[in-house]
Amino acid sequence: MKSVRAIFILIGKLLLLFAIMLAMMFVAILVYVVAAVLSGRDVESVLSFPRMNLTLAVVQDAFIVAGVWIMYVAFERKAGWPLGLRQPGAVSRLATGMACGAALLSLVVLLIWLLGGLTLRSAPFDAALGWSLLRGALFFAVVAFSEELLVRGYVQGLTRRSFGAPAAVVVSSLLFAAMHFGNANVFESVWPTVNLVLAGILFAVAREASGGLWLPIGLHWTWNYFQGYVYGFEVSGTGTDALLRVQRTGGEALTGGAFGAEGSAAATAVLAAGIVAALWALRRRKRPSSALTAPDRAP
Repeated sequence: MKSVRAIFILIGKLLLLFAIMLAMMFVAILVYVVAAVLSGRDVESVLSFPRMNLTLAVVQDAFIVAGVWIMYVAFERKAGWPLGLRQPGAVSRLATGMACGAALLSLVVLLIWLLGGLTLRSAPFDAALGWSLLRGALFFAVVAFSEELLVRGYVQGLTRRSFGAPAAVVVSSLLFAAMHFGNANVFESVWPTVNLVLAGILFAVAREASGGLWLPIGLHWTWNYFQGYVYGFEVSGTGTDALLRVQRTGGEALTGGAFGAEGSAAATAVLAAGIVAALWALRRRKRPSSALTAPDRAP
C-alpha cells in the first residue's frame, strides 16, 4: 500500500506541475494574442511563428523554471534533496558536458559518412549566418537548461527519492521521449523514438554520475547545436542555418531522414556507447548511492 500511495503522489505532483506550467503559458499566449490583435495584426500571422524562436524559448523556459521552483519550494525543499544546480565545479562540468555532446554528435555524423550515408560541403559565411549561429547557441542553451531542470532535476530527483535510481532513470527517460512526440517527423520510423529514450537515459545517468545538472545540460546543449547549426541536419525535425550543408546519399535508417541525425541507427550505436561510458563513470564514484544528494546542496 505504501508503494501504491507513493506512485499516486508522484503522478499527482507531476500532473500539478504540468498544470501550473500550462496555465502560465495559456495566460501569456492569451495576453500576447489579444495585444497583437488590438494593435492591428491578424490572428493567423500572430500565431505563425517559427519553432526555433529565441524569444519563445526564453518565455517557455521562464515558465518551466517557475513551475519547477513553485513545486520544489512548496513540496520538496524541506525534504532536503537537491535539484542539482548547486555543485562544486559547475563550470568545468558544464564544459565537460559540452565537449562530450559535441564529440558524440560528431561521431554520429562520422559514422554516417563512413557508411556512405552523406556528403558535406561548407556554406558561405556572412553576417546573417553569424547572427543565426549566435541565436542558435542561445536558443539551445535555453532549451537544454529548462528541459534538464524539469526532467533530470525535478522529475528524476522526485522519483529517485521514493523509488530509487533505476526507476528514476526509466521514468525521466520515458517522459523526456514523450515530451518530443509532437516534433515533426518523429514517427516516420522507429529510430527517433528509440533514440529519444536512449538520449534520456544518457542524460539521466550523466546526472547520477556527476551529482548535478551541469554535465547533462552541457551534453544536451551541444548535441542539439552541433547537429543543427554545425552539421546542417534537422534538429528533431526542424531545419536550421548551418556552417555545413548536408546531402543525404543513404537510407532513412542510416541518416535519420527528415528527423535529423539523431533519428538514425548510427545515433543508436553512439548513444548506447555513451550510456556504457556514463555507467562506467557512475560505478567509479566512491559513493554512487548519493548521486543526487552530493556534492551539490539544495536546490
